[in-house]
Amino acid sequence: MGEFMGKKNILNKIMSKSPIININDNSKIVFISDCHRGDGSFKDNFLPNANIYITALNYYYNNGFTYIEIGDSDELWEIKHLKDIYETYIDVFNILLKFKENNRFYMIWGNHDEVKKKARFREKICKRELKMEGETCLYKLYNDLTIYEGLVLEYTSSNSSGITKKQSFFVVHGHQLDCINYNLSIIAKYLVRYVWSFLEVNFGFKNNTSPAKSHTKRDVIDRKIQKWAGENNQPIITGHTHNTRFPNPSENPYFNDGCCVQPYSISTIEIESGKISLVKWSVKTMNDGVLIIKRVCIGGPEFITKY
Repeated sequence: MGEFMGKKNILNKIMSKSPIININDNSKIVFISDCHRGDGSFKDNFLPNANIYITALNYYYNNGFTYIEIGDSDELWEIKHLKDIYETYIDVFNILLKFKENNRFYMIWGNHDEVKKKARFREKICKRELKMEGETCLYKLYNDLTIYEGLVLEYTSSNSSGITKKQSFFVVHGHQLDCINYNLSIIAKYLVRYVWSFLEVNFGFKNNTSPAKSHTKRDVIDRKIQKWAGENNQPIITGHTHNTRFPNPSENPYFNDGCCVQPYSISTIEIESGKISLVKWSVKTMNDGVLIIKRVCIGGPEFITKY
């Protein structure tokens, strides 16, 4: 009980210092986490879904959505240099830059890209890019980009009778309630980079530091976040566990957007017209053998104010 109380206070502390973003019925927001973009090698779990992700990003950009990336976007535990990821997925970074240049992009760091919270990490990237190649896409994206631990979305809506309804959503990666990946992240990073990646490829071992690879760990963390949401009466949107969650209005308001590394599919959470939805993007085969990427709503939509 004591451990949970301590970690519960961590979320409260993060929320109290998180910037507030005001949204309304005209706002369009998409939340995506746990892309784990890699370097195109055998360690890159994102590679099979790259085209699905690019299709989804183009849809959200062309339809006026603001993109909030809620952690573990780049696999910086296994990959030492962001440059290697950038060179593999230049098309992805070009789209991210378009979101940023239109003031429709927010980035939250997770445990696998925690290094992004350090100003010197971003400064080093920008300095190297500017010195070697000039104002590249990577430089433009990270130059003056603020990367957050959490955000608070404040939703306000007024109807024709003048009645105002409000609701807030706390957005955070979610690893803060995972002892191994938060308190012991340095050890976990070392194990992932130098031990588990080798054992997985050569001997088929699973990475025991990751809740995404363990149903037991994943469920434990989900329950902790769900309990926090209920005790604080606070809707929360996270990633980290790779496990999609979309509660009924009568349940504790814990939402999880899943991840981008499921077999042939990615999942997202959308807010549009005052409603919230859980969406799955996946490859489908048509009768004539043509492959298409299809967007399907698998949760909601529900009015935000129901929570």
